[in-house]
Amino acid sequence: MPGIDYLELNGLMYEFIPSGLTSTMQICGLYANRPLKTAIKKKFFRWKVSQTIPPGGKYKVDRVQVIHWVEEAVVVVNEQMETSRKVEYMFNRLGQDPRQSDNQLFQDHMSCLQDNEVYNSLLLNQTAEGLE
Repeated sequence: MPGIDYLELNGLMYEFIPSGLTSTMQICGLYANRPLKTAIKKKFFRWKVSQTIPPGGKYKVDRVQVIHWVEEAVVVVNEQMETSRKVEYMFNRLGQDPRQSDNQLFQDHMSCLQDNEVYNSLLLNQTAEGLE
């Protein structure tokens, strides 16, 4: 795999998240997506309220406007992340910090998920994918 060769050659760490466990292990999925989506929706709803649409009409958002909303949302979320150590905490909690001496936080996280029937089913039926 040329991508993996590049990472190893440059001393970069990588980790594969098993299929079906993205919602329990992917840091962006658990930490960044929600605030980004919330910020974008807030921009959309403000825009929507400002529009005058006749009965039965449809809202049509200019593509460039959506791009601006996404860019603005990224700036807002980045500013929020700069003032906290939440990203570092999420790496630790999800067992993905290579400097961490143990994975107790990750075990605690997975144990909490086992209380949820849907996640417990995902965990019990998880099978690893071959990468080679």
